[in-house]
Amino acid sequence: MEKFETFFGLRLSYLVFGATEEVSKTLQGHDLNAQDASRSVSQAVSFLKRQPSDAAFSEFYQATMSKAENLTDPPKLSLPDAVIFTSPESYFRKQYFEVLDLLISELEGRFNQPCFSVLKEIESLLLSSSNDVTVQLPEKFSSFYGKDLDLDRLSIQLRMLPDLLKTAKSEHQLGVKKITSVSTIVQLFNTCPFSKTMLQQVDRLLRIFLTIPMASATAERSFSALRRLKNYLRTTMTQKRLNHLILMHVHKDKTDELDLSSIAREFVSANERRQNYFGSWE
Repeated sequence: MEKFETFFGLRLSYLVFGATEEVSKTLQGHDLNAQDASRSVSQAVSFLKRQPSDAAFSEFYQATMSKAENLTDPPKLSLPDAVIFTSPESYFRKQYFEVLDLLISELEGRFNQPCFSVLKEIESLLLSSSNDVTVQLPEKFSSFYGKDLDLDRLSIQLRMLPDLLKTAKSEHQLGVKKITSVSTIVQLFNTCPFSKTMLQQVDRLLRIFLTIPMASATAERSFSALRRLKNYLRTTMTQKRLNHLILMHVHKDKTDELDLSSIAREFVSANERRQNYFGSWE
């Protein structure tokens, strides 16, 4: 019974984790947005909700019995399970439904929180406004961000957003036909610095959106990077140097473009002592 129970557990884990692994890959993406996160979780939950049925369990159990035929002994109930369940199938049926119900409940509870729904509404509001689609501010905004944003000014500035983006695209030759990502709006704001003062409330809304984490993957990557940067051989590293290394790691796409030879040349030529020590740097 123990061997079959282990085999049954492994096959059930493969079933549920096969679906949730795809969600995990999406949630760990660097360019993750709220809409994609919500869609990926909804698809996984929809798949899992189709599994807790008598027909699905019967098919799963029979397939497990068939595959375990030459690997384990037939399942048999022992006390006290034999008193509660009428057959091994009913015993494993309970485990099957409990695992699926728990996983569905956890996924729905995690991604149906108020903060995540507000995050999706902010993203939808920004993208719709950028594409010249008039959208009313959600009622939740007044309770969540009434002290951080001037909602009346925000409504006006959102209606001005498409014109600003058209100007930015034409002046800087940006080949953007339709705004599909908040990161594109951020890029356009950085391209036209005056927009941060002209559309101050939209800029604040963008900052709020970018500071709300959609998943813990970014924080986990940061801890992993910290372990690599400050290992046991670097115990005397100061906080200042550690901050500089972390910044270089976070923006490694920029550091890869640095000319190390010119940096070394500038460092050596800073004073006579370095020149005497390192010699001429060509």
